[in-house]
Amino acid sequence: MRQDIIVALMAEAAGKEAVHLMNIEIMLENPVGVGEHANILQSIRDEVLELGKQRGLIETLRSLD
Repeated sequence: MRQDIIVALMAEAAGKEAVHLMNIEIMLENPVGVGEHANILQSIRDEVLELGKQRGLIETLRSLD
């Protein structure tokens, strides 16, 4: 049971990590195409912070494994 919970949480964090990484890539490659973001730098910063949060969660979960 413990291992199943850790695996599930890692999978969830890995999925969110992939989403934030892709958002960063899209914003860096096409900053003009992201019309709803008035401040592109702040938007990228927010995504980077969320990416770091997910990576930190993955590392923490690995330490519990």
